[in-house]
Amino acid sequence: MARAWVDGRLCDALAPEPAPPGVFETVRCAAGALFFVDEHLARLEHGARTLGLPWPPPFEPRAALASLACQLDLAAAALRLAWTPPRLSVLAREVPPLAAGLSAELTAAGEVELPAPFGVKTTRRADYDRRRAEAQRRGAFEVLVRARDGALVEGTATNLFLALEGELVTPPLASGALPGVVRARILTELEREPLRDALGRVWRARERSLELVELLAAEEVLLTNSVRRVAALARWTGADGARDDLPGAGGPVARALHARVEHLESATRWDGCPASPAG
Repeated sequence: MARAWVDGRLCDALAPEPAPPGVFETVRCAAGALFFVDEHLARLEHGARTLGLPWPPPFEPRAALASLACQLDLAAAALRLAWTPPRLSVLAREVPPLAAGLSAELTAAGEVELPAPFGVKTTRRADYDRRRAEAQRRGAFEVLVRARDGALVEGTATNLFLALEGELVTPPLASGALPGVVRARILTELEREPLRDALGRVWRARERSLELVELLAAEEVLLTNSVRRVAALARWTGADGARDDLPGAGGPVARALHARVEHLESATRWDGCPASPAG
């Protein structure tokens, strides 16, 4: 079974990428079906043009995703689509179910460099990749990143939402947060129809700056991206504080938000391999 696609050819593995700059997207795949493809491809193009990379690539990105998706026999996979001129590539990896009791590490203010320029999913993210690998070796799921002024920004591979007094609050893009595909859908959808949790409470979403004191006070800490959709923390630790009393995936906001995002995702389903079973 092919696990990679490089410049029009399926293969078993992916050789190291050319030196950056480059841009990439990670697309969820389930039994040949792909999700949020239009949003991912629009962000890929925006990032490439922002970095001054040649566009379009010599191979069509959507066709590349479909070609590899049709080869996979994984129940859930993440397809990493990368444009690092002159190469267009897609690499598949299996996505295991989320473990119970997810934890995160909180960085010190300015501990890691935010990828630049803001708003671009660039391959130049060595600080993020290094810090997340270190945290995962210690058993953490993610790393929560803080800017030089101490404000919360995002996770290294996720966007951050805090459940605070009837609002799901996420740091603004001006903070350096990546304009995540799921993040954008949550903001738009909850403006149209607020979220109602199992306790009957109504939650709206908004963007604003978030500080450490609010992370300490949040009812739930939620992380979003296209592959995991919604992941809820049970604990976090850092030099400036810690919490071990969060409800994790069992929290009423996490459950309601995950169901809403699954519904939104289903509307974007694209059967790149139509003959495949439903996922």
